[in-house]
Amino acid sequence: MKALGIGVANSDDVTAVDDIRAADAVAVFIDHGALEVVVPHDMDVTVYALSGALVARQTVKAGARVRIQLPAGIYVVNGVKVII
Repeated sequence: MKALGIGVANSDDVTAVDDIRAADAVAVFIDHGALEVVVPHDMDVTVYALSGALVARQTVKAGARVRIQLPAGIYVVNGVKVII
């Protein structure tokens, strides 16, 4: 049997990942039964139903607020789950 030693690191020690990159954050809002999307830079926004079916795809300019009308349901918008 091997022994496992567990120690507590000094609070000044760095033990995290060296390189963390910000994800392409898409801001998603729900307004009167529609999705409103704002992106940090020009990018394609994709909306999938839970079944995996693509229900909307649109290129959005940085800072623009785009409205996508959809029926009530659960969707995945660029990897973010939303409920309408």
